[in-house]
Amino acid sequence: MPKVNKGQLYKKNYNEETIGEALKAIDSGMSKKKAAEIFKVPRATLQYRLSNKFTKCSHGPLPVLSSIEEDTLVNWILENQRKGFPKRKEDIQISVQKFLNDSGRVTKFKNNLRGDKWFKAFLKRHEILRARTPEAVTQSSGQVSESDIKKWFVDIEDYLKSKGWNDILKDPSRIYNGDETAFLLNPKQSSKVVALKGCKDVYEIDTAPAKSNLTVTFSFCADGETTPPMIIFPYKRMPKNIIDTIPSGWGVGNSNNGWMKAELFYEYIANVFYKALIKKK
Repeated sequence: MPKVNKGQLYKKNYNEETIGEALKAIDSGMSKKKAAEIFKVPRATLQYRLSNKFTKCSHGPLPVLSSIEEDTLVNWILENQRKGFPKRKEDIQISVQKFLNDSGRVTKFKNNLRGDKWFKAFLKRHEILRARTPEAVTQSSGQVSESDIKKWFVDIEDYLKSKGWNDILKDPSRIYNGDETAFLLNPKQSSKVVALKGCKDVYEIDTAPAKSNLTVTFSFCADGETTPPMIIFPYKRMPKNIIDTIPSGWGVGNSNNGWMKAELFYEYIANVFYKALIKKK
């Protein structure tokens, strides 16, 4: 420990992250003395960390699962995420419990069921995992690959060229993008799942029956212009009090089954596409 003045307490001004950065700098050619000055880590500490005497020990009881078994568990979690069925904390705890029971292992936990502390320690040991909130998608959407999306754009370009309409692609005011979204009438907060750290989007295939919602379609032009939205209500017959509240120019439809919704949506997109086709520069 560095020297301190009498009556003063020693306080560390560095942590494990700082030590790691200093060691990386030394590996890159920086001297120990300069690394100690820049990262504010005692030179003796850096020398000890670089020596064969240093072995980082872990505190607390040993994990119930071996390192190989935990790696297998991590791979299982990531594989299920890739398939669109990410695992929640409870899924992982129950899977570990079943594995311990099947292998005849007895632990101090009741019925071999791991608790919240074990789960947090498991995530800490495997920093590639994070708790994330998933985005629900249909099974068909979950199977769309990057190559499928690229092929779609190529097909659109080939179609426009075959019709002699390829000049559309050179004018942002004639390029529209349309999509639909659902507004749940009874939204429910989704519980978090365990997924790969840094993964931008985590999708979960929705196998449950469709919830009551309003479907709204939007279209946006590449030059910033927007078209009026279209709302599809889950009614066989539209109530008059709802029709009277729809703003002028907005699209409105009613449906009680999936294919009707799709038919209305594609009719709406076709109208937008027609506008782009005939629009004057």
